[in-house]
Amino acid sequence: MKIALLAAGGPGEVQMFLALALGLQHLGHRTVLAASEHAADEIGSYPVEYQPLPGGYGEPRLLDCGPIAPSEQYAWHAALLSSCRDCDAVICSPALLFEAGVISESLGKPFMFVLPCPLLPATAAFPQFMVRAKPSSFRMFNRFSHYLFQSRHESRRVSDVNVWRIRLGLEPLAGPYFRRLAALKVPVLHAYSPSLVPPPADWGRHHFVSGALWIDGSHVSPRAAMPLPDAFARWLEQGSPPVYIAADSLPAPDTDMRRRIGVAADLAKRLKVRAVIAVDRDAVGPAEEPLTDDVWLTKRADPRPILAGCRCAVHSGDARTTHAAAEAGTPSLICSRAADQAFWGARIAALRIGRHMPARRAAPERLMRAIRELMPDESMRKRATALGVAIREENGLLYALDWVEKQLPDAPVFSNEPG
Repeated sequence: MKIALLAAGGPGEVQMFLALALGLQHLGHRTVLAASEHAADEIGSYPVEYQPLPGGYGEPRLLDCGPIAPSEQYAWHAALLSSCRDCDAVICSPALLFEAGVISESLGKPFMFVLPCPLLPATAAFPQFMVRAKPSSFRMFNRFSHYLFQSRHESRRVSDVNVWRIRLGLEPLAGPYFRRLAALKVPVLHAYSPSLVPPPADWGRHHFVSGALWIDGSHVSPRAAMPLPDAFARWLEQGSPPVYIAADSLPAPDTDMRRRIGVAADLAKRLKVRAVIAVDRDAVGPAEEPLTDDVWLTKRADPRPILAGCRCAVHSGDARTTHAAAEAGTPSLICSRAADQAFWGARIAALRIGRHMPARRAAPERLMRAIRELMPDESMRKRATALGVAIREENGLLYALDWVEKQLPDAPVFSNEPG
């Protein structure tokens, strides 16, 4: 079977889909991975067929993005269709909730989703994180919040999607889109840890929580994640455990990455700790370098080997870093900004393996006080260590590959019927 994997989000999502593509190839399938043209260097180092999508990470739109120029949208849609034409099935990212139905119906391909957070379906177990991130004990409210999100999201997306449908000779959507996905029982792989978010009892069997997907040498071919450079490994071992700081989580007056790196280095100096400062792959400077004797800069896509030796982690709460810290048994301070970050912040706080502080409240002094309180908390560290053991035993990629192989042959093709 040849399978198209459409990763329309950022670097973390690309890594997740890359792990899935390599794993499927290891099982004998052929794959094509469509992702941002900015991911070319990262994906090019692995033996997968790669189809670049025009634009930067997360373009042309994610759940909270605005409209784009018609010419850019046309080029993006054309690239998506081109990636899938000679494939037998399509696996889509959350950024393609609506585009997936168009691709499936126009090409007659079965499809499924891979989600790094519980974006759907509706459940009474917890609220939809785009409506309310904190847990609620009111089950009716929880379920209603999911329907509210779906209604709002449909109102923003349906008109644009119908333009594409008409261009392809398809009829406009005949009814609520999310209701149609539920009626078709489109398979959804939830690629996050059941130790962090147990699967709700009111989800159907076509929803499966596998665990996080990492590039793992025991399940994929031809290689595992790149090891730490010798100089970096020695630096980690030769001093006190550092604090891991993701630069994008810090308060700063602008988005300039050099400025954020400076803020992180100053924070480490004032705390009198060693620090690893993590930045995006497309940020300035080389991939790995010491900034001072006590500060190291890294761009690693998989931070797990680093976090295992850190006393705590400060980050924005993206799904990948949250799972990496939890798997390493490292307490986190999540400074959330948007989307699912506050949800993960609420989850680690509820599990008492870290703390959550919205970025808008993370003034420098308050942030320093929170880190000082987090570092010596041994009871929190013991809970984080125990949970890390459980997460490391989940074998997320192995279970995901087994489930995908079983689901894809019977996955539905989207049909436009009133729901």
